[in-house]
Amino acid sequence: MRAATVYRMITACEPRIERMRNTENVPVLSTSGYGYTRPATLAPELSDYNRRIDLRLLLEPPDDAMSSAESNLQEQLLQRLGEETQ
Repeated sequence: MRAATVYRMITACEPRIERMRNTENVPVLSTSGYGYTRPATLAPELSDYNRRIDLRLLLEPPDDAMSSAESNLQEQLLQRLGEETQ
């Protein structure tokens, strides 16, 4: 219910977002309500933490493998971090 309300508020402000799709033809904005099935906490005194929503804009799916440039950059950064800690 809470996620659906936020969805309606967003689409009321920007109706075109409902028609937007990512490269996999998946809507970029959607909702999921977990309610009692996925509480953040079971402690009664912390029940307010269970009142939450997650907003996820799915613009493009992540790549399964890094490009060689990304891999090289990651390797260089790890080497520099190792040098700084020695």
